[in-house]
Amino acid sequence: VVSTPLPGDGVLYNWDGDWDADHVGLFKAWVDERRGYFKAVEANTSSDDSGSQSNGGGVYMRGVRPGNGDTRHRGQVQCFVRVSR
Repeated sequence: VVSTPLPGDGVLYNWDGDWDADHVGLFKAWVDERRGYFKAVEANTSSDDSGSQSNGGGVYMRGVRPGNGDTRHRGQVQCFVRVSR
């Protein structure tokens, strides 16, 4: 578990606050690190915030337009995970 993610690190999302991860993605880059917005590549999601975030059936770059229907924010994250040797 890492506090500062790098590209390729896992992102575990917790949508409902029960501390069980609801969805996973791969961290791509910060959009606005100071405000906590980032981009991630995710599978089985929808293209924006209006569809299912954890069962949408598509692969998308998410978080490209924070505040405009495509938000990925540090507050949604249970943890960032780095897998390495």
